[in-house]
Amino acid sequence: MASSIYQALLLLELDEDEHVAFVIRRQDRRIHEMFASKYLNRKNWRKHEIKDHDQRDQSVLAYQQWRQTQNWARIFDGLLDRIYLIRCQMVHGGATYNSGKNRRSVNDCNVVLNELINAVCMILIDKGTDHDWGIMCYPPLA
Repeated sequence: MASSIYQALLLLELDEDEHVAFVIRRQDRRIHEMFASKYLNRKNWRKHEIKDHDQRDQSVLAYQQWRQTQNWARIFDGLLDRIYLIRCQMVHGGATYNSGKNRRSVNDCNVVLNELINAVCMILIDKGTDHDWGIMCYPPLA
């Protein structure tokens, strides 16, 4: 886990052209919704319910503060956490068949993830080829 955080920070350090920041600025409304959604908040799933809006509001306030201070690393980390959570819901059954509760969150995560993947690829192509990214999970066999 620590190596993935290191790699995310290294990726942002290499992002001299601010590809990730561009995605965050461009998708500000969607990202705001992702931080506000109780379905994308791990606390909701640990306690099974967020009784008041304070905990959701704290996530939104943190996002707004990070956005103002241009703390792209915190926003990037929060986005990846929320996208991973929706992935777990879809793969492991946290989202029920034909459920409508998290469809907007699924759509928002899909759009943001698509743009983030493109941004990360651009960073890796432009600046990341000379860096050691660690051992490959699935190295080529031939």
